[in-house]
Amino acid sequence: MRSTQRGERTRLLPSSNPLRRRAALEGIGLAYTFEPLIRQHLKDKRLKRVLATFSPTFPGFYLYYPSRRNQSTKLRALVDYAKRHK
Repeated sequence: MRSTQRGERTRLLPSSNPLRRRAALEGIGLAYTFEPLIRQHLKDKRLKRVLATFSPTFPGFYLYYPSRRNQSTKLRALVDYAKRHK
């Protein structure tokens, strides 16, 4: 929690990764988010990892989907997008 100019305590609970990242960059608090979204900020030392034992890394996401036979257009678009952005 952070105190305001009048000494009131406020609480920020952002529900999206961009808001969490922004709050952490502005020094408002901690952000629990995916490392790829903040990797450059970690490299540039604008952010640092805390509680490393509680924030395990993993090689990435896996996408399981049915064969191409009855694949919807939207699913095909998602699969194509995921392949381009590995």
